[in-house]
Amino acid sequence: MYTFVGNKHFISDKEDSSETLSPSKKKTCTDFDSFPENPNKDGSRTRLKFLSWNVNSLKRVLERKQLVNLVSQEDPDFFCLQETKLTQDKVPGAFLLPQYKKFFNCCEIKRGYSGTALFSKMAPISVMKDFEGVYSEHNKSGRLIVAEYDNFYVANVYVPNSGDKLKNLEYRLHSWDTDFCSYICELQMKKPVVLLGDLNVAHQEIDVYDPEHLSSKAGFVNSERNHFSKFLRETKMIDSFRYLYPHRTEAYSFWDYKTGARLRNHGWRIDYGLISSSLISNLVDAFIIDKIEGSDHCPIGIVLQF
Repeated sequence: MYTFVGNKHFISDKEDSSETLSPSKKKTCTDFDSFPENPNKDGSRTRLKFLSWNVNSLKRVLERKQLVNLVSQEDPDFFCLQETKLTQDKVPGAFLLPQYKKFFNCCEIKRGYSGTALFSKMAPISVMKDFEGVYSEHNKSGRLIVAEYDNFYVANVYVPNSGDKLKNLEYRLHSWDTDFCSYICELQMKKPVVLLGDLNVAHQEIDVYDPEHLSSKAGFVNSERNHFSKFLRETKMIDSFRYLYPHRTEAYSFWDYKTGARLRNHGWRIDYGLISSSLISNLVDAFIIDKIEGSDHCPIGIVLQF
C-alpha cells in the first residue's frame, strides 16, 4: 500500500489497514455491519478512486487546462470540487468531461462565491443539494452535494471558514458543525458515507507547518479542532490519510496565496477524505497531489476496493 505527496511514493505506516469491527445488534448512526464484498464475475474486486479539490474558481482551472489535465492523469471515478464560484447560468454544459455525470450546487446568496460540484462516472440513485429537513438554515450557500449509490453515499462539502478575527466562529461551531454532524449521522443510518471536501480545519499539530504561530488563526483554534474531534467521535468516521499515515509530516493541501507559502511549504492539511468506519477494510490508499497548481489548495484523494 502506498501514498504519494507530489511525485514521491512511500510505504504505508501500517502494513494492513483492515481492522475487525464488532457488528451491533441494533444499527445506529455510528455502527454498521461489515460492508458486503461485491467481487466481479471473474473474482476480482473493483477499485474506485475519489478525488477532491478546492479549485478556488472552476472557470480559471478550466481556462488553464489544469482540471482537464488532472482528470486525464488520475482518471477518478468520483471528483468533488469546492469553491467553484459559479452562478447557475454559467454552469458548463455536457461538453465538459463527457464521461462524467455532473452535478452543481451554486451559491444563491452571493454571486461568484462558494459552490460545489460532483463529477461521477456512475449514475447515482439520487442527488441532494444542500441539507434536508430541519437544517435548511444552511441552504442556498452551495456548500453541499450528496449523491446516493447502491452501497454508499458520496458527500462533497465546503465547510464555512470561521473568518478574519474569528467573526464567524459562533455560527461555525454551534450551528453548522452541530447540524452537519447530525446530518451525516442520519445518512449513516441508511448507508456508509464517503465524505470529501474542504473542511476548513487542521485537526492535529502535525497538520500545520507552525502550530504555535497558527494557534489563534481560523481553522486551527482549539475550539474548531475539538469540534472536529467530536465530529469524528460521534460519527465514527475515519480520516483516511491519518489512518494510513499517522506520522507523515509536511503533508499539506492548502497554502496561503498572500504570503507565498507554497514555495516554502508553509501549509495546512484542511482537505479530507473521510470514510465510515465500516469501510476501513475497503480502504486501499489515501493521497495528496501537491504538485498540481491552479489554486491555493491541491487535490487529495482516496481509493476504495469493493
